[in-house]
Amino acid sequence: DSDFHVGSVIGLEQGNLLDIFNQKIIPSFADNLGYGAGIFYPQLPHYLAAVVYHFIKIFGLGPIAAMKIVYFLVVFFSGYFMYRFLRHNFKRRTPALLSAILYMKFYVKYS
Repeated sequence: DSDFHVGSVIGLEQGNLLDIFNQKIIPSFADNLGYGAGIFYPQLPHYLAAVVYHFIKIFGLGPIAAMKIVYFLVVFFSGYFMYRFLRHNFKRRTPALLSAILYMKFYVKYS
């Protein structure tokens, strides 16, 4: 599936980035015949990676780097909100911080 995801990010970046919800067909797939990208996979992760790729390609970075940046942001913010949730429920910082760190560690390890 990696080829599909990278190709989808490239196709979305080459297409109209402002037309997120209507761009279901990536025209650069299948020898420029097109392929439905927003049908089986959610569009938001690909779209976020395409927006990041649009800005980092200036520095010579590719779509895989954009996907890694989006993946890092997802893990970071999920850990942050896990900390906030546990801090609210436990009313203590140490267990909340430890649980959020373990959550991020196992999220990265098993995903």
